[in-house]
Amino acid sequence: MRRWGASAALVAVALTAAACSDDDSADPTTVATESSSAPETTVADTTTTTSEATTTSSSTTSSTAPPTTASVDQQKAEIEAAYRDLDAKGYAMLQNPTMDGLDAKVAEIALPGSPYAEALAARVTQLVQDGQYLVPDDPSIERLTVEAIDVTAPGAATVVACQVSNALTVKRADQSPIPGRSIPIANSQIYASRLTETLVQTPNGWRHDGVSGLQAPVWEGADSCPPA
Repeated sequence: MRRWGASAALVAVALTAAACSDDDSADPTTVATESSSAPETTVADTTTTTSEATTTSSSTTSSTAPPTTASVDQQKAEIEAAYRDLDAKGYAMLQNPTMDGLDAKVAEIALPGSPYAEALAARVTQLVQDGQYLVPDDPSIERLTVEAIDVTAPGAATVVACQVSNALTVKRADQSPIPGRSIPIANSQIYASRLTETLVQTPNGWRHDGVSGLQAPVWEGADSCPPA
């Protein structure tokens, strides 16, 4: 079934809206430069005086070549690696939500003040207030497939990825209706979602900036995303 919304089981999807199961009551450029200088030629004329008595012939050709396929592929590989690392850090924050050092932790994932940073901070805050956190299900199904990377400008890129997860949202033991026992607040479910997100390069590495569009498509019960 295709629906629009957000799942608590998905790190980036959680940035678009509250999950249906979140409620306790819910179930580089290459430059080539060539230079050549001909030997200096001096022309002397006893009857002619000119400031151009010495003529130097030189030519310098400078051209900027487009990035090679190899350089583009290398850059995209670096962006993908960074994207996966940021995803893992975000997932870890949702598994252990805390207000302690929240801004600093968010700044390791997203550009401060960006829509992504604000949404991630809000999501962690919500989990803390609700006494909830995420845990991998058993067996855990976590897949992140990067489908496309578009380098939109120097130091900026858009990433399209499919994320699959069956992580559970759990109520903390100290706030559980069953005293001393952490319990899932909804039945185990698998979700797939296609994410379109923007990244920017900073002195400290790549960081999330925002998401393209207000919502991400989520498919419940699916272990992959349908063809785009």
